[in-house]
Amino acid sequence: MINKFIKLSLFFLIGIFSFSTMLSQDLPYSPREIFAFSPRAGIISNYYKANFSNFQGAVDCGLFQKGGGTGAAITLGFEMTIFEKTSLCLGFGYADKGGKFTLESTVPVRDDINSGGVTNVTTDNYLNVTLKYVEISPELRIDVIPDFINGPLRFITGLNFSFPFSNSFTQKENIISPSNAVYKISTTRERDIAAGNIATLNSFNYGISFGLDNLLKIGEHLYFTQEVLYTYNFSNVITDANWKLYSMKYEIGVRYALPMKPKPPKPPPMPEFPIMDTTTIPEIAIIKKDTVIPQPLINVNISEIKGRIYTGNELLATLPLVNAVFFKRGTSSIPEKYISDKLELPSLFYGDGVDIHRYILPRIAQILKNNDKAKMILKGATSGKENESNGLDLAKDRTEAVYNAFVHLGIPKEKLKKDESIFPEYISNQDYDEGKNENQRVDIIVQNAPLQEYVSFQKFAEFNGKVKIDVNFKNIPKNQKVYLKPAFYDTTITCQSGKSYIVPVKKHIEEDTKEIEFSVLLLSGKDTLPTQKTAYTKDYSKELIDLNLSNFEAVLRFDYDRSNLSNDNKGLLKQLCELVPEGTTFIIYGSTDALGTEKRNVELQSQRAKVTEQFIHSLSKKKFNIITDIKTKKFPEQTEEGRFLNRSITIRLK
Repeated sequence: MINKFIKLSLFFLIGIFSFSTMLSQDLPYSPREIFAFSPRAGIISNYYKANFSNFQGAVDCGLFQKGGGTGAAITLGFEMTIFEKTSLCLGFGYADKGGKFTLESTVPVRDDINSGGVTNVTTDNYLNVTLKYVEISPELRIDVIPDFINGPLRFITGLNFSFPFSNSFTQKENIISPSNAVYKISTTRERDIAAGNIATLNSFNYGISFGLDNLLKIGEHLYFTQEVLYTYNFSNVITDANWKLYSMKYEIGVRYALPMKPKPPKPPPMPEFPIMDTTTIPEIAIIKKDTVIPQPLINVNISEIKGRIYTGNELLATLPLVNAVFFKRGTSSIPEKYISDKLELPSLFYGDGVDIHRYILPRIAQILKNNDKAKMILKGATSGKENESNGLDLAKDRTEAVYNAFVHLGIPKEKLKKDESIFPEYISNQDYDEGKNENQRVDIIVQNAPLQEYVSFQKFAEFNGKVKIDVNFKNIPKNQKVYLKPAFYDTTITCQSGKSYIVPVKKHIEEDTKEIEFSVLLLSGKDTLPTQKTAYTKDYSKELIDLNLSNFEAVLRFDYDRSNLSNDNKGLLKQLCELVPEGTTFIIYGSTDALGTEKRNVELQSQRAKVTEQFIHSLSKKKFNIITDIKTKKFPEQTEEGRFLNRSITIRLK
């Protein structure tokens, strides 16, 4: 019986593995869900371990010790995620746990009354039982291998409560040998001994279960399931004898998950010093008529500016470029934030990488005008018909809108090619609203021209030094803080009265600049006190340096959930390695957006930094020092272009 039990288990597992491999699709597993239900069906193998001769209604024909059988099993499971890798499941099911005991015995039997001869007769005593149960199973399901085949392999552990609703037994005896022996009464080789319901059946069984299940994604939020579950029962099947029941259940089915609302993007890091909370409600005090309330007095003064002016050449990278136009849900009109007029572009070396995305149309138009052989492919896409029902027609309209914008900017029509599809070539994760918004776009592919002039030598002038700021105030409520906000420093400072603060300053200026303005705000409650001081460049010493690397910052973008270097990125790295001197230190910061699981994002940002490091080594033969790290200060996640820029590595030099 045990060998049969093991063979059946192996046969079932091999069959299910083969079937599920054919059925599965190459879709990512997403554990972000709030609820799932899973109807399943299969077979259950039962094994009996006993030590009884009879129970109420059965006949004592010897000692029954083992038996078993197979039956059908049906389960409906309800599942809820309680931790990132753990779910709580409640199953309701039907299980056929019937089977058979067999007892072989040999007894001497007289041939007939007259002869008085005795013959040994061997018989089988069969005890067939019908046992059908309703089962309730509270369980924990824990991911042990998140990406097994095309979904997670999970460990199952829990309790099993079963309640019988149908039972009966039949007991028969069959003659095995000799072949010519029969029962005299029936003249047959088999006879019925007893039958009926099992009167002493236990009305409630309980036990523990453990096993494995595997989920294979076959559609969005839809999985094919396979499950193997072993159950050990603590209670006896009947109350008047020792009869234990163990079972192994094999089930297949489907599992549908209701997705969790995507997490909002992580906010950017808070500044080192907190920004004042102007919404605080002041305490209300009862003022006597003759009480004089002193007026708050605050004062701020820039008392000293020290430093020097550096001039020479510096190596800079242009601000990162996101070569796509993003659209609102269901529309094909280019959003108002995009600039599509012919105008002079702002500096491409200094500024905000997210803000400059507004100039993407004239910026790429300028690239085509500067390169005679350059051409462009416009690829329109949507977030899928379930989100944007117009599908391919909407993608075409978006492509047409961007096409017309480039024609308006003076790009000849023969340099433009249109293409469209339901989804973009590199699709963002549709399990998040942010991912769907990113897929509503037109990608701009530039051919025969560099998308960016990544690195360049520029003449530069920079004031580098320290500014001393004196702060005094009085008659300020105790619970009200005072903050100092220098315009040339990216951190807000919490102040104390009567103290001076030395603030570092690194300010880019033009070569012919004669005056440098330094502005400061003092914030207290709803009051704002500004001050400024002018420094004259003639009063500061100047120093000429051959090559300044301290302002270099290059951002290399990656596609969603990928870490391979694009040709554009490789072009940047080749330019960079040719321009910087031997012994330069590269600091490579890996970065991801906030979408996806934390574990995957940690892996991905490290992979992006390592791939870049390996490529630089392959170019430079290790003549540079390279440090890899994780980027903590990121672009704002609230916009599509901000999330695109966070899928990147940032390179700094020193």
